[in-house]
Parts: sequence; C-alpha cells; structure tokens
Amino acid sequence: MKKFLLAILVSLTSGIAFYFSSGFHDIWWLMWIAPIPVLIYAYHESFLKTLCVAFIAGLAVGLNDIIGYWPSFIPASNFIVSAIAQSTAWTAIILLSRFFMRRIPSPLVIFAYPTCLALVEWGQSLTSAGTFGSFAYSQLQILPVIQAASLTGFFGVSFILGIFASSIAYSIIFWQEKRKVLSSLGLGLFIVLSFIAYGYYRLETFKTLTPKAEIKIGLASLSFSPRKALNPEFASKIVSAYQPLLNTLTQQNVGVILLPEEAFAVTQETKSQYQTLFSRFSREHHVYLIVGVHENLKSKMFNSAWVFDENGNRIGEYHKRHFVPAAEEGFTAGKHLLPFNILQQKTGVGICRDMDYPNPSHEYGVLNTQILFVPAWDFDVDAKVHASGAWMRGIEDGYTLVRAARGGYLSVSLPTGEIIAKADATGENKAILIAIAPIYENQSFYTKHPWWFVEILWAILIILLMFSIRAHKENT
Repeated sequence: MKKFLLAILVSLTSGIAFYFSSGFHDIWWLMWIAPIPVLIYAYHESFLKTLCVAFIAGLAVGLNDIIGYWPSFIPASNFIVSAIAQSTAWTAIILLSRFFMRRIPSPLVIFAYPTCLALVEWGQSLTSAGTFGSFAYSQLQILPVIQAASLTGFFGVSFILGIFASSIAYSIIFWQEKRKVLSSLGLGLFIVLSFIAYGYYRLETFKTLTPKAEIKIGLASLSFSPRKALNPEFASKIVSAYQPLLNTLTQQNVGVILLPEEAFAVTQETKSQYQTLFSRFSREHHVYLIVGVHENLKSKMFNSAWVFDENGNRIGEYHKRHFVPAAEEGFTAGKHLLPFNILQQKTGVGICRDMDYPNPSHEYGVLNTQILFVPAWDFDVDAKVHASGAWMRGIEDGYTLVRAARGGYLSVSLPTGEIIAKADATGENKAILIAIAPIYENQSFYTKHPWWFVEILWAILIILLMFSIRAHKENT
C-alpha cells in the first residue's frame, strides 16, 4: 500500500508541476523541478512501476492542451492523440535515463536525461509534431535563459532545464556520498550558469547595438468567423470593413502594413480583382502591404500571403507550408520562400503554423533575413501559447519578428525575444498596432551552425552507451 501511495504521490507532484508550468500556464520555475521526483523514483523502482508513474506524470502536459483548447473548434481528439504521444515520448526518455543511472556510477550520468530530452525534442521538430509542446517554451518570459536558443536551437533550452533537474535528482539519490553530490551539483550548475551568463551578455550586447534601420509598421485585425472569412462571397464586405483601419494606419505614415492570415477569401475569378485593389492602395499610399488570403482556386486551395511594394508592384505570393491537422485539410503546401527587401533590409514572410517548425524560419535565417512578417490566425484561447513558437524562431534565427494574429496578438519582438509592442486581437476585438520595428544585423550563432549542438548530444549519448557497456562487463 505504501509503495502504491508513493507512486501516486510522485505522479501527482511531477504532473502538477508540469501542468502549471507548460502550455496555458506560466509558472516557469516549476518546469525546472517537475522531472525531479520521477527521476529519483525511477532509480529506486522497477521498470514497470517507473513506466506507469512517468506516463501518468507526462500526461499532464498534454492535459494542459486538452483543457486549454477545449473551447476552440479544433477537435479534442487531436489533442488526446498528441497528449498520449507526448507522454509516451517522455516516458521513454525517463526509462532510458533510468537505464544509464543504474549502470553508470559516475556523476557524468547527469547528462543522460537532458541529452535524451533534447534529442527527442529535436527529432520531433523534424516530424509533423513540430516544436509544439517543447519544455523550452515555458521559459520565454525569462530572457537570460531563453537566449540559449540563439546558440543551440530551442532544444538547448530544454537541455538546460534537464541538466538542472538531473543534477539535483542525482545529488538527492546519492546524498550520503559527498563526492558524488558535489561533483553532480558543481557540474550541473556550472553548465546552467554558463548558459545564463551568456544570456545576460547577449541581452546587454543588444542594448548597446544601434539598429541598422527602423521601420514604422502598422498591423490590423478584424474578427470574422471562419464561415465568413473563408467564403469568397463575404470578401467584399470584409475588405470594406478593413478600409477604415487601413486608412488610420496610412494617416500615421507607416511604411509597412500587415494583415492577418486568411483575412478574406478569393476564387480563380476574383483573385486578380482584389490584387489590383491592394496594388492600387499600396501605390496611392506609398506603403508595403502584406495580406493573408484564402485562395480557393479551381484545382487547388492555398493559404497565401500577398506582398506589394510601395509602388504597387506585386512582389509575389508566399504559400503556407504547415497546416493544423483536421482544421486545415485540403490545402496545397508551399515549397518556396519569399525573400524581398524593405529599405535595403532583407525581409521575408511566413504564415502562422509555419513558425512551429524549424523551417522555413531557419531557411530565412540562412538568407540573413533581418525582419520576418507573419500573418496568423489563432483561436483566442491560445493567443500566448501559439505566438510562443514565432517568438522562439526569432531568437533562434536572429531577426525581428512582426506577427499579426486574428484571435491572438498583434506583436513585434526583437531577436532577443523581448516583446516591444503588443495589442490584443482576441474575441470580438477590432485591433490595430503601430510600432517602430528596429532591424539588426543577424546575431544568431545557431543560424550559421545549426548542427553543432545536435552533434554534441549524439556524442554524449554514444559516450554514455560506452560507459554503460563497460560497467556491465565489469559487474559480470
């Protein structure tokens, strides 16, 4: 009975910490300690008991999404499957960490959990799961910590969280052996503090930088239901409703206007009509214009962003690459970037869920993009949650990020992740945002060297395997 109660206590303790530090909650410091009870339990208990406890605790992160997204129109089944998959992945991480902890006597085993965690998150980012649900997002409000993403990618932040939890757990497990305690704590805290020190250095460096340029931008959002926004019959009404907001922005002499994802819908027959309309507006007001459009063409559907320069020329179209399962079926994914220049500064466009994946964000970074515009459409309840992915990509790839989300936030973030301007566009809100967006030379090490940390993680994993094999031979 005592062992059963212990298992329940460990599951609840870690689960509650995960629940309130991830997704729709932001008690960030709980993420640092959430894995500790399960890691300690895993060392002492059997494989099967550890599997059950870890799986239950891991479900808390997915439960956060299920409850948080419940009011939205996305099918709950999407998040149930995701929660099970995420918990299964974390359980595998714990079981592999347990394998190493029980076989390797050295304090170096504290690298097992953070290495497995970071590699799994990196691997998931290359699949349809993307980066959504990463532990790293829990730290976005802690700027010195999150700067690690500019060195390693987002999963490096998860590594920091993991090495802290692992070193604390190891020191508790071996609390009677002072040498092991001091070694594990010393090594773990040294790594954590080194990354944080870099974070402070990067933040202070940005404070002293003079922007290469500054662009006055205007963002606007109106609330229309999917039934209207995606129906070409309502396009004229929606465009007319946007006109007063556009006029307000041009009266403030903005240089760029950004509208949300799928602001309205067009057909094969009406597409050129609306492109001519926005081209004329750009030319008359001498403003760059980026408009999210639902294109319901004869043979294909595209989720697009139209871009016009200040002379009314159509620079091109960007087609969204990544779609929300079930909610965005039937679209044709884009394959190309849309790089262009504003005030001689390299610029690009991505759309909403594209920012939940390494690419196209990293591809823009490689092109030395200095400001990225992102039309988006969130679901009100996830205004912060879904914007997190875009803000993280800006840190990783070193550019200023401008995001206009209907049902979310209008925001401008720096390459450090600092939000310098934000307006609420959730619910029935009619929102505009006018802000000066500073542009810097790309400052991201990760953009130029995206594989170095992954290679180190694989090397650590191989070394741990070699240690475990040697330890097994010595014991037999």
